[in-house]
Amino acid sequence: MASVDSNKLPKRGNLLVATPRMTDPNFRRSVLLLIDHGETGSLGLIINRPTPISVIEVMPELSRVIVDPQVVFQGGPVQPEVVLAIGSIDLHQLGEIGESINLITDSIASYSLASDIQELSDRVSQLRIFSGYAGWHPGQLIDEIRAGAWFVVEGNDTDVLSENPQGMWSHVLRRQSSDLAMLANYPEELYLN
Repeated sequence: MASVDSNKLPKRGNLLVATPRMTDPNFRRSVLLLIDHGETGSLGLIINRPTPISVIEVMPELSRVIVDPQVVFQGGPVQPEVVLAIGSIDLHQLGEIGESINLITDSIASYSLASDIQELSDRVSQLRIFSGYAGWHPGQLIDEIRAGAWFVVEGNDTDVLSENPQGMWSHVLRRQSSDLAMLANYPEELYLN
């Protein structure tokens, strides 16, 4: 089994980009934001799978902070009834960070929707809603990376709130300075090429 390059070990805030070898329909051509990675396992959200469900129809109180497209995203196949929120954060203006906020990067956080939604709407400027998530048992994600299922790349703060989520897979690969950039134009159905 190939070893994982220490520069490619996943960490919170990284993106997991499904390799062309990924055949699981839950993750094919997906881009995930890694929210947590540690001894207890890993948790991520697919950031390029919008659904037709309007956030404004189900949570109108968030209308001023939901970014386009203003729909719920399919965060992953685990517990689709669980709703998670990811958004931009300004640490200087946020004030005290409570249990309802989990920092992912310096400017991106996950928010508990179990807290006061109006307070959340007042504290953030951009937000995206996800249904479900992707989860891995301890060591499982590393095994999948070793098996060639995922590329681990640095994310940037605009990825999770992109207005073009459908083009995210190619966009993230294209901006890599390595051989990964060549895969950006990899056809969805190789046999049609």
